[in-house]
Amino acid sequence: MRLCEIFYSLQGEGRLLGVPSVFVRLSGCNLRCVWCDTPYALNPHSGKEITPWEIMAQIRHYSCSHVVITGGEPMLQEELALLCTTLKAEGYHITIETNGTISRSVPWDLISISPKFRHQQTTTVTRHCTTPDVTEKMIKNSEYQLKFVVKEPEDMVFIDDFLAKMGHYDPARVLLMPEGTDKKEQLNKMIWLSEICIKKGFRLAPRLHTLIWGNKRGK
Repeated sequence: MRLCEIFYSLQGEGRLLGVPSVFVRLSGCNLRCVWCDTPYALNPHSGKEITPWEIMAQIRHYSCSHVVITGGEPMLQEELALLCTTLKAEGYHITIETNGTISRSVPWDLISISPKFRHQQTTTVTRHCTTPDVTEKMIKNSEYQLKFVVKEPEDMVFIDDFLAKMGHYDPARVLLMPEGTDKKEQLNKMIWLSEICIKKGFRLAPRLHTLIWGNKRGK
């Protein structure tokens, strides 16, 4: 596997907001979002080559039961299933953070899908996007959250269209998260995002780690 970094912090986003967790950030991503806050993890050759067993050894150093596997895009890693199977066997709670473009048969406790749209991608790569059919497959019979990064109110047109094409979903599992690494910018966006969440029954998802520490690596 290609490992970018491992660190211990608080989960800053989503349903497990504030839970102490070990973060395993894997290298490589098939998207190039214009507002990506972890550009150092995009290159599939960044970081170091490491086995799932070596990753497990590092995780065991922390007195923590929650593990978050993120990226980049972790579903690109062929040995992800082996790592997650080993984590489950040792009783860890697994969250996988993914853009939802790739589906693998991998055990998890919470699948955190952050759908991305074509207008959010740079023009330097093929404009991939998340499709409702892949997302539906991933959330079926699973604990899940759909976490949308919102830059401006106009983004809701794409989000509403995506959800309409999905068919069945739980609005309480739809999270709207303000784009930005600046604290003031995020708080300003949360004002109008909160009104949207109240109207639609969605959940407002602050980015706790950036509000506390800013856009610092390893936090």
